[in-house]
Amino acid sequence: MLPNQEFICFNGLQHQALALLFSFESLFKPACELIAQGFHKSQVLSKESVVFFDIHAVADADHASQLQEALAKIVTSSEEWEETLLSVRQGAKLLYEFFDSIASFYSQKQASPATE
Repeated sequence: MLPNQEFICFNGLQHQALALLFSFESLFKPACELIAQGFHKSQVLSKESVVFFDIHAVADADHASQLQEALAKIVTSSEEWEETLLSVRQGAKLLYEFFDSIASFYSQKQASPATE
């Protein structure tokens, strides 16, 4: 976890926690769209196995919109706005690092195939 992520999730202010969720929901939607498209095109998985990504490609847009509306209601000062933006950036960084670690794992795995 990034510094302060655990604190924000468990002890942080409401607008910081909502901002983290907003960044995840906003960025997970397009990621799920791409993942679902790739699986559908490659047909590596059954359609039923890809449903998770299909659903999140749609539902997370609504979730992000609801979180954005909630943030607009509770953020009342410029200081809170700055904290909100920082939390959104931290959440985005965390999600990108997560996907980068997956990509790194698979690129290393392809570079050094296991011997049988």
